[in-house]
Amino acid sequence: STEGSFVVLCGDSAHAMPPFLGQGVNQAVQDAYSLAEKVFEFNEAVGTASPKDLQKLFKDYEKARWLPTTSITAKAALLGYLETG
Repeated sequence: STEGSFVVLCGDSAHAMPPFLGQGVNQAVQDAYSLAEKVFEFNEAVGTASPKDLQKLFKDYEKARWLPTTSITAKAALLGYLETG
């Protein structure tokens, strides 16, 4: 990101997921909800928040979503291997 500019990815653009557990859309919805919470937090602090605060909120979003999506992606890949060999 450049100063004051951000790009945030969610859903399959952030973590393409094998289809074997049917969790792709579920993870995208959870991503969107988590991201909306972070944007809401930032909007609540309007007037006192800075671009650095927004950057921290996006890092917190990334940290919060990394483990669940990585775990489910690994499980889906394993199930796909077991089902298709």
